[in-house]
Amino acid sequence: MMSKIVNKISFLIVLGVLALALLFAQTRVVVVKSDDFECYFKDKNFELSWIHSVEKQDWIEGYRVEKDGFTLISSKFKTFGAGVPSDGNITKKEEGFVIYDTDIKLHEINWIVSQNVNSTLNINNKSFKVYKHFDEYSELHFLVKKLPFWKLYIKENCHARLHT
Repeated sequence: MMSKIVNKISFLIVLGVLALALLFAQTRVVVVKSDDFECYFKDKNFELSWIHSVEKQDWIEGYRVEKDGFTLISSKFKTFGAGVPSDGNITKKEEGFVIYDTDIKLHEINWIVSQNVNSTLNINNKSFKVYKHFDEYSELHFLVKKLPFWKLYIKENCHARLHT
């Protein structure tokens, strides 16, 4: 009889410790926000794409999420002109694009959204047409933050919020 009580108490203690661990355990997310908007995603890589204002061609930048910010790992473009990176290596050509590998560290990303250039966020092979959700020339801020697991259930995921 006594061992059953001890087993139940032990089980409740372990369950309580696990519950506390889940309550306070944190995970790294990317927070995307503007003045009246906020969402997050947990993906480790993403792309920002748009139509270059001078060249009038698609431009795609690839980012890797780091513990304290981002690393711009690649730029894909079709023509060389204004704004083309000067540090990095051209590694390959793919579907009419030149891929330029870079290693540029950024604490945060501030991005102006425009319908004129089809501002798009690409996460895990899904394109979110950001320009359809924001006023012209809205500014989006991308930040890396640690959130407790429980907050993931009350914050809005970008996959759901930006689904088009």
